[in-house]
Amino acid sequence: MVEERGFSANGLPYVRFGNGSHVLVVFDGLSFENKAPSRLNLKLYRNSFGLIAQAYSVYLITRKPGLPRGYSTRDMA
Repeated sequence: MVEERGFSANGLPYVRFGNGSHVLVVFDGLSFENKAPSRLNLKLYRNSFGLIAQAYSVYLITRKPGLPRGYSTRDMA
């Protein structure tokens, strides 16, 4: 399964897996870290999205690094 790690144009860490022609974007709301998911978390996501990743390129997006303490989802919107 193809894997790519990086940052979006606006600085959001992401991991892409799967090599399908369609795109699925997943916003990771369970992590409090401002970095790409750990290998263990990525393995769990791959297992969960395994069949979907055959037809889709799945982008797992996490929180932007450097957010100030107390920054809320309201501030992000």
